[in-house]
Amino acid sequence: MPQPIVLLGGNILESKSDNKGLAILLKSSFWYLFSTILLNGINFIVTPIFTRIMSTNEYGIYNNYCSWQSIFAVFVTLNLGVTLMSAYGDYKSDIKRYSYSMTVLMCLSTLLWLVLFTLFRKPLMSWTTLEMKYLYMILASSIGASILSMFQSYQRMEFRYKTSTAISIIIALANTGLALALVLSMKGKAFGRIIGTTLPTFLFGLVLFFYFAKGAHGIKTSYWKYAVPLALPYVPHSLSMTLLNSMDKTMITKMCGNEKTAIYSVAYTCGSIVIVVLMAINTAYSPWLREKVEQDAHAKVRKFSYLYVGIGVSICLMVILFAPEIILLFGGSKYKDSVYVLPPIAMGCMLQFLYTMFVNIEQIQKHTVEMAFASATAALVNLGLNFLLIPRFGYLAAAYTTLVGYLVLLLIHMHVVKKIKMDHYYNYKFIYGLVVVMVTFSIFANTIYGNIFVRVGVILALLIAICVVAYKVKAVEKVKALIAKRK
Repeated sequence: MPQPIVLLGGNILESKSDNKGLAILLKSSFWYLFSTILLNGINFIVTPIFTRIMSTNEYGIYNNYCSWQSIFAVFVTLNLGVTLMSAYGDYKSDIKRYSYSMTVLMCLSTLLWLVLFTLFRKPLMSWTTLEMKYLYMILASSIGASILSMFQSYQRMEFRYKTSTAISIIIALANTGLALALVLSMKGKAFGRIIGTTLPTFLFGLVLFFYFAKGAHGIKTSYWKYAVPLALPYVPHSLSMTLLNSMDKTMITKMCGNEKTAIYSVAYTCGSIVIVVLMAINTAYSPWLREKVEQDAHAKVRKFSYLYVGIGVSICLMVILFAPEIILLFGGSKYKDSVYVLPPIAMGCMLQFLYTMFVNIEQIQKHTVEMAFASATAALVNLGLNFLLIPRFGYLAAAYTTLVGYLVLLLIHMHVVKKIKMDHYYNYKFIYGLVVVMVTFSIFANTIYGNIFVRVGVILALLIAICVVAYKVKAVEKVKALIAKRK
């Protein structure tokens, strides 16, 4: 689940009040946002290519692999990268040795999992429905991506934003280019794409391992004792969010087959357009919110939240209404059934956006334990509903169970914010009513996909309504004012 990335910037801003520090901070935030949007853009661009080259069975295998990779990665690398933020404050003068110590510990953990994978290969293959070669690729991908992530975090804290951005783009292009070449040349196209997306990341991780080793003067085991207690509490949170985002695909594969997973995955990719755009908007909103919370300017936050949520709702509704065209563009005619999956997926992304508003406040107030509880509860609800409903209603049920999972997540975070007496920053009745309207609309949308005239009429009516409301509340001027806060 994407986290509010600029809260890091908010913390730095407190210690760098001079103009030079602010300028560096803004450049760093901009380049991080730019690379995030660009990387997601590359993913959206190549999706239509791979869906047309690969069969639905092969595309399903690949997405099942990606789901299991994201789950195992949480355990394989122990989430040690999240400790770098704290360590930078406590061991700044020795941060390179700290980073090297973490990479060594991650490698040792990966070797342990390699032994476990080999010893328990038969039950693992049966459980994941993946061949052993795919399971080994999971380990290579996990360690490579984790070392790369640690390096990029280190670079950002040093404000070397250009280096971090450049490496992200190079690896994304290398992964995409190699994957495309192997898919076109290999008979096993699913394995070809997996090799293509894993090998460059693993090799970069290997190079960065030696980068950290150079000048680190060996490892320091006391850093392991420092890091592990910090990292372990993040494991249930990360695992729960990963399960909420990925377990539906693995369960569809197990219960319905790879082809149904492919159909579901195309819709999931298209629906994620909503969350990518909305999280980009959040990069401007989060630091502004932090400033207003520090000033206790809850009236201003509450007033602006209507516009903020309205922008998110408008984007979500348009993605739902243009679902047939989006599916045709990204998947082609063989994925046309995905159109009925997209509305609940898009709505789930909308609920992610709403719950982030409350998570921002929890992070500002340092209530992070509740985050783990909320994500674990939502994941368990989603998991239980999947077991009950997918066998009965098929892969489409997974989209609605995920929607319910995110609804539970939102409600818990709303409760937490209310419990810590920060609920006056948002209008709860407005959000409750909005969720009901949006869920109802997502169900209604499925009934009009077969009638182009009705759908065009709804789109035009919605566009007119958005323009009228935007004009009355002076939305453009308010958005410009928010952006100006970042300059």
